[in-house]
This record gives sequence, structure tokens and C-alpha cells, in this order.
Amino acid sequence: MKLTEKIVSSKVIFRGDLFTISTLFVTLPDGRRVTREVAARRPSVSIVAVDQTNSVILLREFRGGIKRTVWRLPGGMVDGHRTPLNTARHELRQEAGYRATRWFKLFEKSGGGSWHWPRYFYLARGLTRQPLPPDLDERFEIKRMPLIRALRLVIKNQFESSDDGLAILEACKIIYPRRRLL
Repeated sequence: MKLTEKIVSSKVIFRGDLFTISTLFVTLPDGRRVTREVAARRPSVSIVAVDQTNSVILLREFRGGIKRTVWRLPGGMVDGHRTPLNTARHELRQEAGYRATRWFKLFEKSGGGSWHWPRYFYLARGLTRQPLPPDLDERFEIKRMPLIRALRLVIKNQFESSDDGLAILEACKIIYPRRRLL
């Protein structure tokens, strides 16, 4: 069974600083024409920053869209002039105040279905203090905790982003390769 769709044309419905919403006009494999609504978001990075004691740096931040305070990993939007890795390096210094000497790409995801959001996840090791001034519109608390305790928060569904939770699990698998985690 052929499952691909051919995009005939598209129309941008909304374009903001963060999101673009479009209608796609597509042809299905059987020849029928249908429309698809797609939301696209600028790419972003998230960093699992783990120090020499195997503690992870996390942020607590109020998110206006869901009207509550959440746990999250340091990270931010990929600017047009930076690669995802260079963005991760910058965001770790700006949000958490650390520079890392060793970087490992954990994975990347792009959303699914009618949602396209390229996200890049990294593990940062070899941390030293080297802060940059924070963005003026950001307010958060920086928290440090043992990586295994952070994994317990993931298991208890305490992270709003399941992708952040997956990144913490992947980092645990690298840092504790012989330990049974779950």
C-alpha cells in the first residue's frame, strides 16, 4: 500500500515569530484531493547538563500558555545564523551559566502529524561556570539535583515535555550503562 501524499500547493494562514500555520493541498495515492492544516515551529535545542557529581541542571519556569510552573531542561530557539550545537552551547551559558567541554547528541525529533517542530537534544559534560546575561524576557529558577532523582521526576510525569524526559532517560543510559534504571 502506498502511503505518501503529493503536495500540490500550500497557503500560509499565519506567520508569527515562533509559529507558521499553513494549509496544504495534497493528492492522496488514490487520486483524491484533500487539505491538511500544518503548524510549524522554529527549531529548538534542549540540554541535559550533568556535572562531575552526576547532578543535572534543571530549570523551573512559569509557562503562560499552560498557566503553571514546570520543570524543563536548559535550551532555546535555534537562530538562523547558528547550528543546533552552537545554539546549545550558547543557551547552556545563558540559561544555566555553564560551559561544557564535551557534547553528545542524544537524538532529534520533528514532531508528528500536523505539527512540525525540529528539536535537538544534547548531553553536556565537563561543566565550568561561564555565564552569559539572560534574555530580558526570561525568568526561571536554576535547580541542581542528582540525575537519578530527575529520572524519578520523569517517571512521576513531573516534566511538561515528554521529550525532555526522554532526553534525561537517554543521558542516564549513557552515564549509567550497567545500572538498571527502571
